[in-house]
Amino acid sequence: RMLPRKLSAHQQRGSREGFFITDIYRPSTQQQPDIHLFSRHKDIYRPHFAKHYLKQENKRCEMTIPTGLEDKVYRHTSRK
Repeated sequence: RMLPRKLSAHQQRGSREGFFITDIYRPSTQQQPDIHLFSRHKDIYRPHFAKHYLKQENKRCEMTIPTGLEDKVYRHTSRK
């Protein structure tokens, strides 16, 4: 839809709206500076932050030694 005024950026003029999506991987408590910046920007009319919950997978570390194999890995020496 048409914007209320013509915008110019990067030697281009436009009068139609658009949007962009940015992924921010940090807690929402640290996004307050961005929200303040977007609220002051004259060309951003409706900033929106949505929470995206990532599914965490439980993976076993490949470098861990299974229980019971420590005796084979570490050589025990007896003192005389």
